[in-house]
Amino acid sequence: KVMALVKRKDLSEVHMLVGRLFLALRNPTMAQRAFRRAMELSLDRSLGLRAQAITWLGRALLDDKEDELAKTAFLEAVRVLPRYAPAHFFLGKALLATREKARPASRTSPPRAPIPSVRPPALSTPKKKRER
Repeated sequence: KVMALVKRKDLSEVHMLVGRLFLALRNPTMAQRAFRRAMELSLDRSLGLRAQAITWLGRALLDDKEDELAKTAFLEAVRVLPRYAPAHFFLGKALLATREKARPASRTSPPRAPIPSVRPPALSTPKKKRER
């Protein structure tokens, strides 16, 4: 697939594939470099490709524990292509991650009481009348 993309001179997609490979190899720093290059190369291409590159960059930033930067990347992807669902999904993940970091340890919410189970009343069969 990579060679077909290279022959078409579609280098932005090649860099996205390379970035995804680095993410799979658990090297988010190198993945970020590849995704940034894909973003640069996709400037004159479709908005979908650009939003995809920005979203993958955000994913690499999340893997590198750069939650605020990831949030910014996902917001940019949503701005570029508002209907791109993966950007919205990962924006939610980034918002949750930043909220967890912002919560002080001393102000944790008290544990919730368990929800009582509501059991339907047992179905009982009517008792037979005793014959005398």
